[in-house]
Amino acid sequence: MAADPFTPAPSGAVKPADPWASTSDPWATAPTGPPQHQQSYDDLWGAPALAHPMPMPLPSPKGSRRPALLIGSATAVVAVLALVTAGVLAFRQQGNTTAREPVSPTVAIPTSELTSTPSYTATTTPPPTTTSALPSGEAALGQNRVYADFDAGLAKQQCNPPGSPSDAAAAQIFYEAAILCLDKAWEPLITAVGMKFRSPNLSITKNCGDAPVGPGGYAALYCTEGDTLYIPVTGMPPEKYGDKAIIYLSMLAHEYGHHLQHLTGTTREASKQERAAGKQSAEGLELSRREELQAQCLSGMFIGSIVETGGRFTVADYQIALNDNAKRGDWDSNLPRSHGSSEHSGSWWDQGYRLNKIGECNTWLSPPSDVS
Repeated sequence: MAADPFTPAPSGAVKPADPWASTSDPWATAPTGPPQHQQSYDDLWGAPALAHPMPMPLPSPKGSRRPALLIGSATAVVAVLALVTAGVLAFRQQGNTTAREPVSPTVAIPTSELTSTPSYTATTTPPPTTTSALPSGEAALGQNRVYADFDAGLAKQQCNPPGSPSDAAAAQIFYEAAILCLDKAWEPLITAVGMKFRSPNLSITKNCGDAPVGPGGYAALYCTEGDTLYIPVTGMPPEKYGDKAIIYLSMLAHEYGHHLQHLTGTTREASKQERAAGKQSAEGLELSRREELQAQCLSGMFIGSIVETGGRFTVADYQIALNDNAKRGDWDSNLPRSHGSSEHSGSWWDQGYRLNKIGECNTWLSPPSDVS
């Protein structure tokens, strides 16, 4: 049996400093931390880690695309294809790996720069009007105007969803409260670039079509039809994750990231290109990984915005979430490589957490090696 990934660090272990120094400006640059670089990405919401223990250096991803976001366990490949076609974005289950002690960001995060540089010109001036028309082509992906201000980030806020999703009733209360925090975090960034914002719907008891959720299926799903987050309790069973609220919240923030991709036109364009390339082709799977790893990065940004703000979440929760995210991704060799390696899953998530810059989550401009 795998060692408990949440075993605390041995006595005397160095406690990592909070990379999110206090900052109230929603558009403030990332706090002092690792060497500055223009885009270094790590795989965030992939399946469980491979057969190597943590801590270990987490690679820096650079970009990938995907229409339907899936986060789940080793289930039928046919179901994966059907979900992509239906515009379903899912969260994969976790694999079995060992985690020895919390990983310090200064150890786990690569310092190498990306090999590609954004070709757009960053600007802090948002469009004067709001439009409901979604962009297409590269304007919906790497050149999306959501990256117009490369350094735009999330404001610090307290987020205190009560309890944990121990049953359906508790899950409804927990996730509804958490979505309010996510809306507060992301609405200013979306509307600042002239795009329309709307909060997603939530379903605890139902499912998105016939997509498998729970044991042998996905942990959670986002369906573009109805803008709905599907998070059945069986997908993230409390008997496995206990009362570690940060794990449930990190998963929700990943699925919410798919909602943001839907609002900005990314999902529609990525799905179109994936269908054209062939969902199971090398190009199609790379598009999927870019989309999933971006959701990982966006999840990390949000968790960073609520840690050490005087609320319930602290740096200790960050370590728990990092350990969990570094065990997701394409850990099951029987499934298509649609989410990115476990290493990239953890590193993209941590990049969002540490840097708090929307431009650093632009996986669409990253080289293939960063979204493998």
